[in-house]
Amino acid sequence: MIPRLARPTKALSGFAKLILLPCTALPLLGQYQDFWEDFDTTRSASLSATYNDSIFGNSSNVADTILQGSLRGALTKDFNFATFGIEANASFAQFLEYDDLNYEDITFNWIIDLSEQLGNSRFKISANANANETSSTNADVVGRATVRTYEGRLQASYVLTSRMTANASVSYIEQDPQGSVTAQVDSMGNIIAAQDIYGTETLSGNLGLDWKTKGKFSYTLDATASQIDSERPNDSTQDVYSLRAGVNGVLTARISGNLSVGYGVRETDLDSTSTPLIRGRLTYKVDNLSSFNLTAARSLEVSLNGSDSEITTLGLGYDRQVTRKLTFNASAVLGETDYTGAPGSPTESSRESLILRSSLSYPIYSWLYASADVQWESQESDLVSLDSNGNPIPNVSGDYESFRVGITFSAVF
Repeated sequence: MIPRLARPTKALSGFAKLILLPCTALPLLGQYQDFWEDFDTTRSASLSATYNDSIFGNSSNVADTILQGSLRGALTKDFNFATFGIEANASFAQFLEYDDLNYEDITFNWIIDLSEQLGNSRFKISANANANETSSTNADVVGRATVRTYEGRLQASYVLTSRMTANASVSYIEQDPQGSVTAQVDSMGNIIAAQDIYGTETLSGNLGLDWKTKGKFSYTLDATASQIDSERPNDSTQDVYSLRAGVNGVLTARISGNLSVGYGVRETDLDSTSTPLIRGRLTYKVDNLSSFNLTAARSLEVSLNGSDSEITTLGLGYDRQVTRKLTFNASAVLGETDYTGAPGSPTESSRESLILRSSLSYPIYSWLYASADVQWESQESDLVSLDSNGNPIPNVSGDYESFRVGITFSAVF
Protein backbone atom coordinates (compact mmCIF):
# COMPACT_ATOMS: atom_id res chain seq x y z
CA MET A 1 0.00 0.00 0.00
CA ILE A 2 1.24 3.52 -0.74
CA PRO A 3 -0.53 5.42 2.11
CA ARG A 4 1.50 5.82 5.26
CA LEU A 5 2.59 8.58 7.61
CA ALA A 6 4.45 11.36 5.87
CA ARG A 7 8.01 12.12 6.79
CA PRO A 8 8.59 15.61 5.30
CA THR A 9 11.96 16.04 6.96
CA LYS A 10 13.38 13.01 5.15
CA ALA A 11 13.13 14.48 1.65
CA LEU A 12 13.92 18.02 2.81
CA SER A 13 17.06 16.97 4.69
CA GLY A 14 18.26 14.99 1.69
CA PHE A 15 17.70 17.99 -0.55
CA ALA A 16 19.56 20.25 1.90
CA LYS A 17 22.57 17.93 1.76
CA LEU A 18 22.40 18.07 -2.02
CA ILE A 19 22.49 21.88 -1.99
CA LEU A 20 25.23 22.18 0.66
CA LEU A 21 27.55 19.64 -0.97
CA PRO A 22 29.18 22.17 -3.37
CA CYS A 23 30.07 24.38 -0.39
CA THR A 24 32.76 21.89 0.60
CA ALA A 25 34.60 22.78 -2.61
CA LEU A 26 34.68 26.57 -1.99
CA PRO A 27 38.18 26.63 -0.45
CA LEU A 28 39.56 24.91 -3.55
CA LEU A 29 37.74 27.30 -5.88
CA GLY A 30 39.26 30.25 -4.05
CA GLN A 31 42.75 29.17 -5.13
CA TYR A 32 41.72 29.74 -8.75
CA GLN A 33 39.78 32.97 -8.28
CA ASP A 34 41.25 34.74 -11.30
CA PHE A 35 40.31 31.81 -13.54
CA TRP A 36 36.70 31.60 -12.32
CA GLU A 37 36.13 35.37 -12.66
CA ASP A 38 36.11 34.92 -16.44
CA PHE A 39 33.04 32.65 -16.26
CA ASP A 40 29.45 33.80 -16.64
CA THR A 41 27.17 32.42 -13.94
CA THR A 42 23.39 32.22 -13.59
CA ARG A 43 21.46 30.90 -10.59
CA SER A 44 17.77 30.40 -9.90
CA ALA A 45 15.55 28.62 -7.38
CA SER A 46 11.86 27.91 -6.86
CA LEU A 47 9.59 26.53 -4.15
CA SER A 48 5.93 25.60 -4.58
CA ALA A 49 3.02 24.00 -2.76
CA THR A 50 0.20 22.37 -4.77
CA TYR A 51 -3.00 20.54 -3.87
CA ASN A 52 -4.09 18.02 -6.53
CA ASP A 53 -7.20 15.86 -6.09
CA SER A 54 -6.07 13.35 -8.78
CA ILE A 55 -2.32 12.86 -8.50
CA PHE A 56 -2.34 9.67 -10.63
CA GLY A 57 -4.40 11.19 -13.47
CA ASN A 58 -7.10 8.52 -13.58
CA SER A 59 -10.43 7.57 -11.96
CA SER A 60 -8.78 6.38 -8.72
CA ASN A 61 -9.22 10.00 -7.46
CA VAL A 62 -6.23 9.94 -5.12
CA ALA A 63 -5.61 13.41 -3.62
CA ASP A 64 -2.51 14.88 -1.98
CA THR A 65 -0.60 18.09 -1.32
CA ILE A 66 2.86 18.28 -2.88
CA LEU A 67 5.79 20.48 -1.90
CA GLN A 68 8.29 20.97 -4.72
CA GLY A 69 11.59 22.81 -4.94
CA SER A 70 14.35 23.31 -7.46
CA LEU A 71 17.80 24.87 -7.64
CA ARG A 72 19.61 25.62 -10.91
CA GLY A 73 23.12 26.87 -11.60
CA ALA A 74 24.97 27.41 -14.87
CA LEU A 75 28.62 28.18 -15.54
CA THR A 76 29.74 29.18 -19.06
CA LYS A 77 32.88 30.64 -20.59
CA ASP A 78 33.53 32.10 -24.05
CA PHE A 79 36.71 31.25 -25.92
CA ASN A 80 36.54 33.45 -29.04
CA PHE A 81 34.32 31.37 -31.37
CA ALA A 82 33.50 28.64 -28.81
CA THR A 83 31.45 28.53 -25.61
CA PHE A 84 31.83 25.80 -23.00
CA GLY A 85 29.68 25.33 -19.94
CA ILE A 86 27.97 23.12 -17.43
CA GLU A 87 24.47 23.38 -16.03
CA ALA A 88 23.25 21.62 -12.90
CA ASN A 89 19.65 21.25 -11.74
CA ALA A 90 18.51 19.75 -8.44
CA SER A 91 14.84 19.26 -7.55
CA PHE A 92 12.67 17.45 -5.03
CA ALA A 93 9.01 16.64 -4.43
CA GLN A 94 7.50 15.84 -1.03
CA PHE A 95 4.03 14.25 -1.01
CA LEU A 96 2.52 14.92 2.40
CA GLU A 97 0.46 11.72 2.50
CA TYR A 98 1.76 9.36 -0.22
CA ASP A 99 5.42 9.72 0.66
CA ASP A 100 6.41 6.66 -1.41
CA LEU A 101 6.11 9.08 -4.33
CA ASN A 102 8.79 11.44 -2.95
CA TYR A 103 11.80 12.00 -5.17
CA GLU A 104 15.03 13.92 -5.47
CA ASP A 105 16.37 14.51 -8.98
CA ILE A 106 19.73 15.74 -10.21
CA THR A 107 20.38 16.81 -13.80
CA PHE A 108 23.75 17.72 -15.29
CA ASN A 109 24.04 19.28 -18.75
CA TRP A 110 27.36 19.76 -20.52
CA ILE A 111 27.37 22.44 -23.22
CA ILE A 112 29.68 22.98 -26.20
CA ASP A 113 28.74 25.72 -28.67
CA LEU A 114 30.89 26.58 -31.69
CA SER A 115 30.14 29.42 -34.10
CA GLU A 116 32.26 30.73 -36.97
CA GLN A 117 31.73 33.29 -39.72
CA LEU A 118 33.44 31.85 -42.78
CA GLY A 119 34.68 33.76 -45.83
CA ASN A 120 32.37 36.75 -45.55
CA SER A 121 29.35 37.97 -43.64
CA ARG A 122 26.98 35.91 -45.81
CA PHE A 123 27.94 32.44 -44.62
CA LYS A 124 27.83 31.23 -41.04
CA ILE A 125 28.33 27.77 -39.58
CA SER A 126 27.76 26.72 -35.99
CA ALA A 127 27.77 23.53 -33.96
CA ASN A 128 26.64 22.66 -30.48
CA ALA A 129 26.59 19.56 -28.35
CA ASN A 130 25.28 18.72 -24.91
CA ALA A 131 24.89 15.70 -22.70
CA ASN A 132 22.78 15.35 -19.59
CA GLU A 133 21.64 12.74 -17.14
CA THR A 134 18.49 12.90 -15.04
CA SER A 135 18.40 10.55 -12.08
CA SER A 136 15.80 9.76 -9.41
CA THR A 137 15.97 8.18 -5.97
CA ASN A 138 12.82 6.06 -6.33
CA ALA A 139 12.83 4.73 -9.90
CA ASP A 140 11.93 1.22 -8.75
CA VAL A 141 8.87 2.42 -6.82
CA VAL A 142 6.95 4.69 -9.18
CA GLY A 143 8.93 4.34 -12.36
CA ARG A 144 10.88 7.61 -12.34
CA ALA A 145 13.94 6.44 -14.23
CA THR A 146 17.43 7.69 -14.98
CA VAL A 147 17.57 8.93 -18.58
CA ARG A 148 20.82 9.86 -20.31
CA THR A 149 20.54 12.16 -23.31
CA TYR A 150 23.24 13.01 -25.84
CA GLU A 151 22.65 15.63 -28.50
CA GLY A 152 24.69 17.18 -31.29
CA ARG A 153 23.70 19.69 -33.94
CA LEU A 154 25.44 21.28 -36.96
CA GLN A 155 23.87 24.36 -38.57
CA ALA A 156 24.72 26.51 -41.56
CA SER A 157 23.10 29.59 -43.05
CA TYR A 158 23.75 31.64 -46.19
CA VAL A 159 22.37 35.10 -46.95
CA LEU A 160 21.08 34.96 -50.53
CA THR A 161 19.79 38.55 -50.65
CA SER A 162 19.14 41.30 -48.15
CA ARG A 163 15.71 39.77 -47.54
CA MET A 164 16.30 36.02 -48.05
CA THR A 165 18.36 33.48 -46.11
CA ALA A 166 18.84 29.73 -46.69
CA ASN A 167 19.37 27.39 -43.73
CA ALA A 168 20.46 23.78 -43.32
CA SER A 169 21.02 21.62 -40.25
CA VAL A 170 21.81 18.06 -39.18
CA SER A 171 21.16 16.77 -35.65
CA TYR A 172 21.59 13.57 -33.67
CA ILE A 173 19.81 12.76 -30.38
CA GLU A 174 20.23 9.63 -28.29
CA GLN A 175 18.01 8.94 -25.27
CA ASP A 176 19.13 6.06 -23.08
CA PRO A 177 16.71 5.23 -20.22
CA GLN A 178 18.05 3.20 -17.31
CA GLY A 179 14.74 1.96 -15.90
CA SER A 180 10.96 2.18 -16.27
CA VAL A 181 8.37 4.93 -16.13
CA THR A 182 4.63 5.58 -15.74
CA ALA A 183 3.30 3.82 -12.64
CA GLN A 184 0.04 1.85 -12.85
CA VAL A 185 -2.28 2.04 -9.84
CA ASP A 186 -5.52 0.40 -8.76
CA SER A 187 -8.65 2.09 -7.39
CA MET A 188 -7.06 2.31 -3.92
CA GLY A 189 -3.94 4.02 -5.18
CA ASN A 190 -1.73 0.94 -4.90
CA ILE A 191 1.12 0.76 -7.39
CA ILE A 192 0.73 -2.40 -9.51
CA ALA A 193 3.37 -2.14 -12.21
CA ALA A 194 5.50 0.31 -14.16
CA GLN A 195 5.43 0.54 -17.93
CA ASP A 196 8.73 -0.08 -19.71
CA ILE A 197 10.32 2.71 -21.70
CA TYR A 198 12.69 2.24 -24.61
CA GLY A 199 15.79 4.04 -25.77
CA THR A 200 15.80 5.94 -29.07
CA GLU A 201 18.34 7.29 -31.53
CA THR A 202 17.18 10.07 -33.85
CA LEU A 203 19.03 11.43 -36.89
CA SER A 204 17.41 14.46 -38.55
CA GLY A 205 18.12 16.79 -41.45
CA ASN A 206 16.44 20.09 -42.25
CA LEU A 207 16.44 22.54 -45.17
CA GLY A 208 14.79 25.94 -44.82
CA LEU A 209 14.26 29.27 -46.51
CA ASP A 210 13.38 32.56 -44.74
CA TRP A 211 12.43 35.78 -46.45
CA LYS A 212 10.93 39.15 -45.57
CA THR A 213 8.77 41.53 -47.54
CA LYS A 214 8.92 45.31 -47.56
CA GLY A 215 5.80 45.31 -45.43
CA LYS A 216 5.19 43.76 -42.01
CA PHE A 217 5.32 40.10 -43.02
CA SER A 218 7.97 37.39 -43.10
CA TYR A 219 7.73 33.88 -44.57
CA THR A 220 9.35 30.50 -43.97
CA LEU A 221 9.56 27.23 -45.88
CA ASP A 222 11.23 24.14 -44.44
CA ALA A 223 11.48 20.40 -45.03
CA THR A 224 12.59 17.87 -42.40
CA ALA A 225 13.44 14.17 -42.59
CA SER A 226 14.16 12.03 -39.51
CA GLN A 227 15.01 8.42 -38.84
CA ILE A 228 14.24 7.09 -35.36
CA ASP A 229 15.69 3.78 -34.19
CA SER A 230 13.94 2.41 -31.10
CA GLU A 231 14.60 -0.51 -28.78
CA ARG A 232 10.90 -1.23 -28.39
CA PRO A 233 9.67 -4.61 -29.67
CA ASN A 234 8.16 -4.99 -33.18
CA ASP A 235 8.76 -1.36 -34.11
CA SER A 236 12.49 -0.77 -34.31
CA THR A 237 12.67 1.94 -36.99
CA GLN A 238 10.54 4.94 -37.88
CA ASP A 239 10.93 7.43 -40.72
CA VAL A 240 9.25 10.81 -40.25
CA TYR A 241 8.96 13.43 -42.99
CA SER A 242 7.40 16.90 -42.86
CA LEU A 243 7.01 19.92 -45.11
CA ARG A 244 5.88 23.27 -43.68
CA ALA A 245 5.18 26.79 -44.90
CA GLY A 246 4.71 29.68 -42.49
CA VAL A 247 3.89 33.38 -42.28
CA ASN A 248 4.41 35.86 -39.46
CA GLY A 249 3.27 39.45 -39.35
CA VAL A 250 1.13 42.34 -38.17
CA LEU A 251 -2.35 42.56 -39.71
CA THR A 252 -3.57 45.75 -38.04
CA ALA A 253 -2.58 47.98 -35.14
CA ARG A 254 -4.39 45.53 -32.82
CA ILE A 255 -4.04 42.16 -34.55
CA SER A 256 -0.84 40.16 -35.11
CA GLY A 257 -0.02 36.50 -35.45
CA ASN A 258 1.78 33.63 -37.09
CA LEU A 259 0.66 30.51 -38.93
CA SER A 260 2.52 27.42 -40.10
CA VAL A 261 0.82 24.67 -42.13
CA GLY A 262 2.20 21.52 -43.64
CA TYR A 263 1.98 17.78 -43.92
CA GLY A 264 3.69 15.00 -41.99
CA VAL A 265 4.24 11.32 -42.76
CA ARG A 266 5.35 8.63 -40.31
CA GLU A 267 6.41 5.17 -41.50
CA THR A 268 7.41 2.16 -39.39
CA ASP A 269 8.35 -1.43 -40.10
CA LEU A 270 4.70 -2.40 -39.58
CA ASP A 271 2.50 0.53 -40.59
CA SER A 272 2.38 4.16 -41.69
CA THR A 273 0.31 7.25 -40.99
CA SER A 274 0.05 10.79 -42.32
CA THR A 275 -1.56 13.94 -40.99
CA PRO A 276 -1.81 17.68 -41.62
CA LEU A 277 0.51 19.78 -39.42
CA ILE A 278 -0.69 23.11 -38.03
CA ARG A 279 0.79 25.63 -35.64
CA GLY A 280 -0.74 29.08 -35.29
CA ARG A 281 -1.30 31.98 -32.92
CA LEU A 282 -3.47 35.07 -33.33
CA THR A 283 -3.27 37.95 -30.84
CA TYR A 284 -5.84 40.71 -30.43
CA LYS A 285 -4.67 43.69 -28.36
CA VAL A 286 -7.69 45.19 -26.58
CA ASP A 287 -5.70 48.08 -25.12
CA ASN A 288 -2.30 48.69 -23.59
CA LEU A 289 -3.18 46.51 -20.59
CA SER A 290 -5.03 43.48 -21.97
CA SER A 291 -5.09 41.09 -24.93
CA PHE A 292 -6.72 37.89 -26.19
CA ASN A 293 -4.89 35.13 -28.04
CA LEU A 294 -6.13 32.16 -30.04
CA THR A 295 -3.82 29.16 -30.61
CA ALA A 296 -4.17 26.01 -32.69
CA ALA A 297 -1.78 23.12 -33.27
CA ARG A 298 -1.60 19.62 -34.72
CA SER A 299 1.60 17.59 -34.52
CA LEU A 300 3.17 14.13 -34.64
CA GLU A 301 4.95 13.10 -31.42
CA VAL A 302 7.21 10.16 -30.59
CA SER A 303 7.52 9.10 -26.94
CA LEU A 304 9.96 6.88 -25.05
CA ASN A 305 7.24 4.44 -23.98
CA GLY A 306 6.22 3.43 -27.50
CA SER A 307 2.96 5.42 -27.68
CA ASP A 308 3.50 7.63 -30.71
CA SER A 309 0.66 10.08 -31.16
CA GLU A 310 -1.08 12.73 -33.22
CA ILE A 311 -1.96 15.66 -30.98
CA THR A 312 -4.51 18.39 -31.77
CA THR A 313 -5.08 21.40 -29.49
CA LEU A 314 -7.20 24.55 -29.64
CA GLY A 315 -6.78 27.24 -27.01
CA LEU A 316 -8.13 30.64 -26.01
CA GLY A 317 -6.25 32.89 -23.60
CA TYR A 318 -6.64 36.26 -21.92
CA ASP A 319 -3.87 38.40 -20.37
CA ARG A 320 -4.43 41.44 -18.19
CA GLN A 321 -2.03 43.84 -16.48
CA VAL A 322 -4.16 44.48 -13.38
CA THR A 323 -1.74 46.89 -11.71
CA ARG A 324 1.80 48.02 -12.43
CA LYS A 325 3.08 44.72 -10.98
CA LEU A 326 0.12 42.33 -10.80
CA THR A 327 -0.58 40.23 -13.94
CA PHE A 328 -3.63 38.01 -14.53
CA ASN A 329 -3.91 35.20 -17.06
CA ALA A 330 -6.77 32.85 -17.96
CA SER A 331 -6.93 30.11 -20.60
CA ALA A 332 -9.06 27.27 -21.92
CA VAL A 333 -7.52 24.45 -23.99
CA LEU A 334 -9.28 21.64 -25.84
CA GLY A 335 -7.11 18.68 -26.77
CA GLU A 336 -7.37 15.38 -28.61
CA THR A 337 -4.66 12.73 -28.78
CA ASP A 338 -4.75 9.76 -31.15
CA TYR A 339 -2.14 7.09 -30.42
CA THR A 340 -0.53 5.60 -33.51
CA GLY A 341 2.21 3.30 -32.16
CA ALA A 342 2.83 -0.25 -33.31
CA PRO A 343 0.02 -2.75 -32.60
CA GLY A 344 0.02 -3.72 -28.95
CA SER A 345 2.42 -1.02 -27.78
CA PRO A 346 0.10 1.83 -26.66
CA THR A 347 -2.06 1.37 -23.58
CA GLU A 348 -4.76 3.66 -25.02
CA SER A 349 -5.86 4.63 -28.50
CA SER A 350 -7.39 8.08 -27.94
CA ARG A 351 -7.90 10.77 -25.34
CA GLU A 352 -9.90 14.00 -25.19
CA SER A 353 -9.30 16.74 -22.65
CA LEU A 354 -10.48 20.17 -21.52
CA ILE A 355 -8.23 22.30 -19.30
CA LEU A 356 -9.34 25.57 -17.67
CA ARG A 357 -6.61 27.55 -15.92
CA SER A 358 -6.11 30.97 -14.36
CA SER A 359 -3.07 32.49 -12.66
CA LEU A 360 -1.75 35.60 -10.92
CA SER A 361 1.89 36.68 -10.87
CA TYR A 362 3.56 39.40 -8.82
CA PRO A 363 7.23 40.49 -8.55
CA ILE A 364 7.92 41.01 -4.85
CA TYR A 365 11.44 42.27 -5.52
CA SER A 366 13.51 42.57 -8.69
CA TRP A 367 14.88 39.07 -7.99
CA LEU A 368 11.91 37.40 -6.25
CA TYR A 369 8.57 36.49 -7.88
CA ALA A 370 5.35 34.97 -6.59
CA SER A 371 2.56 33.30 -8.57
CA ALA A 372 -0.66 31.44 -7.83
CA ASP A 373 -2.68 29.26 -10.19
CA VAL A 374 -5.93 27.28 -10.25
CA GLN A 375 -6.63 24.52 -12.78
CA TRP A 376 -9.59 22.27 -13.57
CA GLU A 377 -9.14 19.39 -16.01
CA SER A 378 -11.51 16.86 -17.58
CA GLN A 379 -10.23 13.78 -19.42
CA GLU A 380 -12.10 11.15 -21.45
CA SER A 381 -10.00 8.21 -22.56
CA ASP A 382 -10.20 4.52 -23.39
CA LEU A 383 -7.13 3.98 -21.22
CA VAL A 384 -6.49 0.39 -20.20
CA SER A 385 -4.22 0.08 -17.15
CA LEU A 386 -2.46 -3.27 -17.01
CA ASP A 387 -0.90 -5.12 -14.09
CA SER A 388 2.50 -6.84 -14.22
CA ASN A 389 0.89 -9.86 -15.93
CA GLY A 390 -0.72 -7.77 -18.66
CA ASN A 391 -4.23 -8.03 -17.22
CA PRO A 392 -6.55 -4.98 -16.94
CA ILE A 393 -6.72 -3.36 -13.50
CA PRO A 394 -10.37 -3.31 -12.35
CA ASN A 395 -12.21 -0.09 -11.49
CA VAL A 396 -9.59 2.18 -13.04
CA SER A 397 -10.27 4.17 -16.23
CA GLY A 398 -8.94 7.20 -18.02
CA ASP A 399 -12.18 9.17 -17.52
CA TYR A 400 -11.79 11.63 -14.67
CA GLU A 401 -11.97 15.23 -13.52
CA SER A 402 -9.30 16.89 -11.42
CA PHE A 403 -8.79 20.15 -9.55
CA ARG A 404 -5.45 21.71 -8.69
CA VAL A 405 -4.44 24.88 -6.84
CA GLY A 406 -0.93 26.02 -6.03
CA ILE A 407 1.44 28.85 -5.14
CA THR A 408 5.03 29.26 -6.31
CA PHE A 409 7.95 31.45 -5.27
CA SER A 410 10.88 31.80 -7.67
CA ALA A 411 14.14 33.69 -7.47
CA VAL A 412 16.91 34.66 -9.88
CA PHE A 413 20.17 35.74 -8.29
